[in-house]
Amino acid sequence: YNTQVEIIRSRAVMDKALETPELAAVFQNQGARAPVSTWGKVRQAAAALRGAAPRPPLEPWELLRNEVVPRQLRDTHFILIRSESADPRRAATVVNAVAQAFVAYQMERGAAAHGDAGTFLQKERKKEEESLLRSERELQAYQEKLKNVSLSGSKADQPVIERLNALNQDLT
Repeated sequence: YNTQVEIIRSRAVMDKALETPELAAVFQNQGARAPVSTWGKVRQAAAALRGAAPRPPLEPWELLRNEVVPRQLRDTHFILIRSESADPRRAATVVNAVAQAFVAYQMERGAAAHGDAGTFLQKERKKEEESLLRSERELQAYQEKLKNVSLSGSKADQPVIERLNALNQDLT
């Protein structure tokens, strides 16, 4: 489950979550930089005095990852995804978009992993459907041929009908 938690925090899942229009609008409007704490400002000033290059602004996927806290629920097979915000709708939007992106990512990975098997099964399905259609046409032709056969005829040609008549007489 730790692997699943890390996958949720990965760039691939965050980028997929940002494909959601509501979430993309939230993080595009947030600005190029994440809020910097006072301690962060002191570190930036000290780095500038030493001549270090300033850190580049965080990308939207990094901003989203900083708001998401996934963890496994103890003694379960569930992963809890949390986000805290002053706006509950924003937190819900973030959590739901990340959860949906994780599910979509897992399905894409599964499809890619089983792609060869899926292709093989699609081919087999097509062959079986063609075989079924051919059998249905042959059955239809056989039934049309049987329409010309009459039930009257010699007893030697109709042993089943003779046996059915005998059973009906015994039953009555």
